[in-house]
Amino acid sequence: MTAWRRPSGQGMNFIAGYLILVTRSEEESFWLLDALVGRILPDYYSPSMLGLKTDQEVLGELVRTKLPAVAALMDSHGLLWTLVVSRWFICLFVDVLPVETVLRVWDCLFNEGSKIIFRVALTLIKQHQALILEATSVPDICEKFKEITGGSFVTECHTFMQSAHRRPRPASELLRAVRTNRAHTRRAKAKSGLLCSNGHRQQSEEGTHRTGETVQTTSAKGSTSRHTEATAQQGAKELHLKMGRADFPGGAVVESPPASAGDTGSSPGPGRSHVPRSS
Repeated sequence: MTAWRRPSGQGMNFIAGYLILVTRSEEESFWLLDALVGRILPDYYSPSMLGLKTDQEVLGELVRTKLPAVAALMDSHGLLWTLVVSRWFICLFVDVLPVETVLRVWDCLFNEGSKIIFRVALTLIKQHQALILEATSVPDICEKFKEITGGSFVTECHTFMQSAHRRPRPASELLRAVRTNRAHTRRAKAKSGLLCSNGHRQQSEEGTHRTGETVQTTSAKGSTSRHTEATAQQGAKELHLKMGRADFPGGAVVESPPASAGDTGSSPGPGRSHVPRSS
């Protein structure tokens, strides 16, 4: 499983803890977490967190369409949505909304998919739009977004979820936004993989080039060494011949001084001595 192999370490501890408390089974919690991070929220908890970042941008575009005044307030202060809603997405509202409300959101998350996250976020912002628009600075805006996750509106989980599904947000628009999110994520991931592949290929080519140079250098050194060794052997042969010795180690037939005319028999023959080759 991708999340277990490459955990980001952010938010997953809250999610895993909630799953274990609810199911009271490590195995069931494992497979629910597997479905969550592998199928429902891909790339949320990878090292790059591409899915998480893209979904936050999708929320910003939805707010710009549905609640332009809030979007204008964020733009006027240069405030990124990541600073105010990242905990909503990464922790899936754990430690943000009341426990019963979180579990109701998760019911819809496992049943309907990630669009419920956008529904809940938009419901919170829409319900407290007037409060948010009272903010006059970046710290004030951040504080307002903390305030809107409390109160009786979110405590009554059934009423809250009904409101989230009742508000006029066409499902087709949400699905289209989510699909766009996934497409952007896939393209960014593919591009990242391509860059890595090109980098590895370039490094491999450079390594091969360097290896070729090393081989060529080694080969040249080896040829020089062999040439030097042959020269040394030839010099030794000549030295042995000058000394009148026929026992040069190397197994070659070495010329010796001519024998006298009376020498006969089964000896190697006049003028030649057989030197046994070393094994």
